[in-house]
Amino acid sequence: MNFAAKNLSILLLLVVTGCAHQINLTPPLNTLDSDGLASIAKSVGYYISEADRAKEVETPGGGGDKVKYKPYSDLEPALKHALANIFSDVHSVPSLDNRDFIQSNNITYIFVPTIATDSSSDSILT
Repeated sequence: MNFAAKNLSILLLLVVTGCAHQINLTPPLNTLDSDGLASIAKSVGYYISEADRAKEVETPGGGGDKVKYKPYSDLEPALKHALANIFSDVHSVPSLDNRDFIQSNNITYIFVPTIATDSSSDSILT
């Protein structure tokens, strides 16, 4: 096989097989600022399990590529920021069974997010 045909075959193989690109879903936190909202004087918490934080999703991207992201880990800063816009104190709760942590921080409500993903791309580029 000559040099040009060999390189063309390799290029075609790379295009067809694609690869997985890591992306981050965290929005710019300043876009989540709330101007003029009165804060509720409550201490709240949110709980994301270590298994959810580590969960990685891989979905089809454009051009045969795949896109990988960690929905809970990527969106945690946005969740904390959004809660801090509403409540005076926000804590990451290490465990729902950790009563000492919950009581010592006077946590009134605990939010447990559930994120469902269903993403893909029709674009030729990811």
